[in-house]
Amino acid sequence: MKLDKTYIAVAAVVAMVGAILLGPRIWRLMDARAAAEIASDGLAAALATEAQIGSLRAASPAWLSRAKPTADVAALVQNTLRELDMPATVLAEVTPQEASIRPGSRASGIRWGEQTVLLRLAPRPLPELGTILDRWRSDHPEWSIRSIDLQATERAGASGGVGWYGATVRLTASYVE
Repeated sequence: MKLDKTYIAVAAVVAMVGAILLGPRIWRLMDARAAAEIASDGLAAALATEAQIGSLRAASPAWLSRAKPTADVAALVQNTLRELDMPATVLAEVTPQEASIRPGSRASGIRWGEQTVLLRLAPRPLPELGTILDRWRSDHPEWSIRSIDLQATERAGASGGVGWYGATVRLTASYVE
């Protein structure tokens, strides 16, 4: 029996010495493992946030990524007319309006602006005006057609008396300031 108690005492002493020597290493290892898990969770959260930002950007209105238009609208309209084999005289007048800047919400800090241009188109058959506006809309999506005022003329077209119309077109480009 005495031998059993000796073995137990020796085993207890060895266990205590082992705990004293290995204990700090085990605690550091456990701390490192916990830190790695925290870092892994942080990485997963960052990747999820990045994915959310990407989906929000994809769903945001197109004008949020637009800069103020700098192109000469008259030249753009002339180019559209040239592509449609229409005379340059179709564009009678271009009148740019002063740009307006609106403050955004306090949370976003986004300030957005609108640039408006009035185009006066010389009288043309209604289908030709529609072709011009359709091409403009597809070639220059940054410019929205806000209104079209048609002015009927007495002139008869070549296709059996189809009326000709002059048009005043209000174009607006929205952008982030």
